[in-house]
Amino acid sequence: MTDLVSPLSKPSWFDRFAEWLDSLPGPYWAAVLIIYVLLSVQSQVVNWIAGAETWWKLNPVHLFYQLFTAEVLYFWRYLDRDALRGLAAFRPLYKASDDTFSGLAYRFSHQPARPVAVITIAGILVGAYYAYSVSLMNTGTFTLSVSSFYGILGFSIPMILALVFCYRLIRQLRIVSELYESATEIDLFNLDPVYALSSHTAKTGLIFLFLVYSNLLLVPGSIQIPTALVTTIAISIISFLAFALPLRGINQRLVAEKKAMVREINARIKSTFTLLEDRVDREEWDHMPGLERALSSLERQKHFVEKIPTWPWKPGTLRGFISAMLLPIVLWAVQQVLERYLTF
Repeated sequence: MTDLVSPLSKPSWFDRFAEWLDSLPGPYWAAVLIIYVLLSVQSQVVNWIAGAETWWKLNPVHLFYQLFTAEVLYFWRYLDRDALRGLAAFRPLYKASDDTFSGLAYRFSHQPARPVAVITIAGILVGAYYAYSVSLMNTGTFTLSVSSFYGILGFSIPMILALVFCYRLIRQLRIVSELYESATEIDLFNLDPVYALSSHTAKTGLIFLFLVYSNLLLVPGSIQIPTALVTTIAISIISFLAFALPLRGINQRLVAEKKAMVREINARIKSTFTLLEDRVDREEWDHMPGLERALSSLERQKHFVEKIPTWPWKPGTLRGFISAMLLPIVLWAVQQVLERYLTF
């Protein structure tokens, strides 16, 4: 459980940037919207300067290209707040001092500076490689210029954001798994604290799916390409595993707790049966109604306990997650049917 007890590290540049945006006057979404508009404008202007498009002719494609950046910026801060809400609801199961818990909350909502810096450098290198490759493919050459610089920037920013977001997802879900392992008391009759963190993992997975699917929907024809479909299915599976795997540990604990409770009830049922048989053998009929009521109550209690869910999510959570996973596959299947049977 290294993340739960390790010393506090400096926050990443991305966390500091998101917090700075949040500190500006007005709502956070307004700051993200301004950045989105500025990036879209600069992308359009660069293409005008480079001669790739006619001056003053607006191309809506530039609005689509910058959506991913705006989405990651917005959801990053949203997940910060949701993580703290989930952690606060989970607090009754985590027996530690307030100082320890405050440090945990910090780690849960901030990424360490050094790994994010390394990821940023990797994103820049990959972005530069893509810009270089695209330039060679389109023009047969690559020269350093304002246009090529913005090309590198255009590839690097979404690559950095995608890698940083994936790092956040992996690290935060690993902490969720460790938190469940550290839970000291599990109450099968009060699962709300358990549901709190599973709700956050579900939201994280769904947002990851949304980031991918929203970009696919901007180019509807791409989902008809087999490789795009395979990639979409792979991402859906990864998202589901990211949602479900951190919850496996607490599932096992809930199963064990449930089995222990059922064993206790069975022991009481056995004891009551023994008393019942003893009264029958002695022909002591006065206590029979009370013993029968006791058996009936124990049977109802056992039936109730056996129905308690052992996966730490509310029934609608899993249903909604699977629906989101299957959406692009269903769209692809519908497209295939329509193209096959409704062509003229």
